[in-house]
Amino acid sequence: MRARIIFVMLFTMFASVAMAQEQKPEKNFYMSFTAETRAGSTFARRDNNFSMMDIEASYGFHFNDRWSVHIPLAASTGLFHNSKTFTEQGYLGISAEYKVVQSQNWGLAIAPKVQSTLGGKWGAMAYDLGAKFEFNRGPYIGIGIRYIDTYKSAISNKCCIYANFGFRINSPK
Repeated sequence: MRARIIFVMLFTMFASVAMAQEQKPEKNFYMSFTAETRAGSTFARRDNNFSMMDIEASYGFHFNDRWSVHIPLAASTGLFHNSKTFTEQGYLGISAEYKVVQSQNWGLAIAPKVQSTLGGKWGAMAYDLGAKFEFNRGPYIGIGIRYIDTYKSAISNKCCIYANFGFRINSPK
């Protein structure tokens, strides 16, 4: 329930801001598909035994050449090095992107994201804030920080830094 409320609030906020921007009538809405992989690790000394590896696909709705909203679906694996165990979770969420800088061949975007687990052994919300450096409106690399708030588990909350790379198909030019 908590996740649905957050998703609706974020979607409404970013959609209203994007709609308020001036738009060209002939190019005001784009859809894109993104595939991404992400790897990260905690940076706190007491939690340095945890790392994550994600594969994500998302569908994006671009309101103009700067603002977009995405629906990411991720398969995440959390690795616990001290006990040599792992856990696999699916995440579904909502994210937004704002291209702070863009030129003909590259761009820099800020990308906040909220995701919730899709059942499984433990429940969590993941809050991300990342930056993506795009090349020719397709491939990109990025860095970010993720806070994992576990609400249905004996596992403690985690804060991770991560690096990602991916590609986007049908991004606005």
